[in-house]
Amino acid sequence: MKKLNKAIFLAISIFASLLCKGQTTIFKTDTISYLTLKSSNIAYPKTTILYSKYTNDSILTSQIIILQENKIINSIKLPIADIEVKNFSISKIIETQNGFSISTNWGGGNNIYDTDFKFEILGNFIYLTQIANKHYGPNTEVITKNIDINILLNDFDIYSYLKL
Repeated sequence: MKKLNKAIFLAISIFASLLCKGQTTIFKTDTISYLTLKSSNIAYPKTTILYSKYTNDSILTSQIIILQENKIINSIKLPIADIEVKNFSISKIIETQNGFSISTNWGGGNNIYDTDFKFEILGNFIYLTQIANKHYGPNTEVITKNIDINILLNDFDIYSYLKL
């Protein structure tokens, strides 16, 4: 019964997020994964991260939805693979000590990239605090950038932080 309730919750959450974004058409939606943070840090509310894909005008679109206390607080529109960013995908979403990390993979040929985005939850706010970019090619390099001024999740645009 709990699994059914979770499935219904996820379907409603995704539908609600589409409505919140001004979408009026109902799309076929698939939740790829979700993670409810289980940190012992009680300084922030119960937080769940959903990674979902849906079809919009025959184009597979994906997003990450952030919920706190079962309410949608934000979503991150992800690049359309092979149209906006070559071979873009989410590798994993994991819990960290004070929040979560989103790992992406993209590129092709001699230029493949892994980009990790680390977010920390401070009270009711979520901030981007670190970006790690690894380039696989003729000269493999790893660049980790700590963000000097934490960026609010509301102001985060993943396109701005991919090394295009």
